[in-house]
Amino acid sequence: MENQAALSKKNQEKRLAKNNRYAIKTGEMYHIAVVPCWVVRIRILEGRKSPLKNEKYVLSYGSQRYEGTTDGNGILEQEVSFEIDNAVLLIKDLIIPLEIGALPSINSIEGVQARLNNLGYECGKVDGKSGENTRAAIRGFQRENPSLHVTGSAGDETQQELFKAHGI
Repeated sequence: MENQAALSKKNQEKRLAKNNRYAIKTGEMYHIAVVPCWVVRIRILEGRKSPLKNEKYVLSYGSQRYEGTTDGNGILEQEVSFEIDNAVLLIKDLIIPLEIGALPSINSIEGVQARLNNLGYECGKVDGKSGENTRAAIRGFQRENPSLHVTGSAGDETQQELFKAHGI
């Protein structure tokens, strides 16, 4: 019975650590501390269409280094310290600098701009303004997606396709 209880506590501690809750034993009591973090979740494409599936990667920032493998859709998902704002991703033969932070909603022009830039449709600074560069990037994305009309405007259908292409 003691082995079962120890195993149960060990599994509970693993589960807590996985969810960024760390059990700290003081005497016979456990205190839970929640550690805030970002979840870096990106879809990595080769070109604009082919996801880098099941590829090993190294994500580093400062002295921290995380290794993993993208999933079958080319998605990398990694928890990182809430305090960082940039990192470097090494995958395949690529070195990719990353800015860490919240991605604006796909329903905003900032969200559309950020996703277009991430997919290689350069629309310039993410500033919430639908200028000529942003409209040109939207048209480029629309041209490469046959189900969309080329308008230069990011309506609902364009936003849905952009969300799907970006992966988040």
